[in-house]
Amino acid sequence: GGLGLYSTAHTRRMFEDVSLRDAKSEKDLAQIRFLMETNRSQILQALQHNPAFAWAKMHDHPIENHFTLIDKTSAEITQMWEQYRALIASPEEEQLAQAWYDKSGGLGIKSVSDAAAAVKSGAWDTAETVLISTINPTYRVGNAASAELSAFLSQRGKTNGIAVDANIAATNYLLAGVLGISLVLVSATTVVLIRGITTPLAQQLYKVW
Repeated sequence: GGLGLYSTAHTRRMFEDVSLRDAKSEKDLAQIRFLMETNRSQILQALQHNPAFAWAKMHDHPIENHFTLIDKTSAEITQMWEQYRALIASPEEEQLAQAWYDKSGGLGIKSVSDAAAAVKSGAWDTAETVLISTINPTYRVGNAASAELSAFLSQRGKTNGIAVDANIAATNYLLAGVLGISLVLVSATTVVLIRGITTPLAQQLYKVW
């Protein structure tokens, strides 16, 4: 009945609002880190096109391929960051997320863009300097900050998972209790109805005999 529908809706809401949110936050965080490493890798590969080195001739693809992928990846990082921020559920998480963003130099988007622009203009030494002095250090510091955020999300997921399981179990116990009481009431009502029918009938039969 209505209680069963409530129990189902409550369970689904707890799962979607808590468990799925936690899982998505952790997934988004891991994906952003992966995309950041993709961007750094593309700068490294673009630098290998430097005509001052013999190995530049070994590349069988245009350097523009790396720029295209950097633009695409940076756009994905921005989108996923906004999606993740929309799921932030506490001031502590907000603080950890902002620390990661700041320490990583805005998830490395600007420094990677600066290095790519230097490569495009043929300023190979400048691009390498940006990689060594900006990208690599901010990534290293940012990785430590993201590890703190990741640990926080992981622990929250475990804690919330236990709370969700306990909440669902309590709802199920309540439902079982209400159903038990309903069965007792139905049984009592049935007994009363049967007695209401059989007692007058017995009295009539007694008079006849």
